[in-house]
Amino acid sequence: METSPENSFRVLWHAKLKIVINFFIVSFLAALFSLVLPVWYESSATVLPPMSSGAGFLGGMAAGNTLAMLGFGNTSEELSHYITILKSRRLREAIVLKFDLMKVYDTELLEGALQTLESKIEFAVTEEGALIISVLDRDS
Repeated sequence: METSPENSFRVLWHAKLKIVINFFIVSFLAALFSLVLPVWYESSATVLPPMSSGAGFLGGMAAGNTLAMLGFGNTSEELSHYITILKSRRLREAIVLKFDLMKVYDTELLEGALQTLESKIEFAVTEEGALIISVLDRDS
């Protein structure tokens, strides 16, 4: 069979009704699928830790950051401190109490709200050394 542009156009012209029907069916199914899926909200913040006082290569070695300077690690000491503070129980308790998350998460105990909050928070460190804090929830 010959495959010329005229022949391809003729085949498409004869199948135009099938193409239009398939287009509308797929569009309807895609719209229906997007409306059925639950809505998720994500909030994120990026934290850039301050540079250490020794900004040069030798200053980085003196600060014990040799592997990070050579590309073997991307978590600095300051960034580790930020992550430790953000994961601390005291800070998470303050967040639960300030935003009344026991009522939002429908728990009677503080421990339940802390566990729910912990499951919704994610920490990530970029290659550039920035800390990204994300919270993912179905309720805005």
